[in-house]
Amino acid sequence: MARETWGIDDPLLRGDNKESVCLPVPHAPASIVRHVLYLEGAGRDTPYLSTTEEERIAEQFAGKGGRVWYTVVTRVQAANLRYVSHSELLGLLRGKGKGDASWPKASEVQRVRAYVEMWAEHLIDFGSQKGKSAEEIGTLVHTVFTKERP
Repeated sequence: MARETWGIDDPLLRGDNKESVCLPVPHAPASIVRHVLYLEGAGRDTPYLSTTEEERIAEQFAGKGGRVWYTVVTRVQAANLRYVSHSELLGLLRGKGKGDASWPKASEVQRVRAYVEMWAEHLIDFGSQKGKSAEEIGTLVHTVFTKERP
């Protein structure tokens, strides 16, 4: 469950590879349910990068060979990316879901909601960057995430 003390100016964390953050694929399907449930497996194309409020969760996702990366909401917004807050995600994940979280099975939407709650998850949506090259997306990711806590 998300900490009560997290605020919009606090850092968001991502557990990922040691050398760099995995690149999102802006033109991939924009399904939040597909993204959170890892449908098609780890490494699948997704326009989202998941982040969390909790250091221990980011460390878990980084694993032994990875690292924790940091960002803040203002940096995400300055890069003209859509920030999907934890509370917005929970609002989208009701019933059969709403917007990018709509899905045919309400039970799967509820499973995603439970994961979002457990992981204190927030999303960064790169869908607005369709048509950009992988190099341009990499540069953008590099401007959003840092190795040091802000």
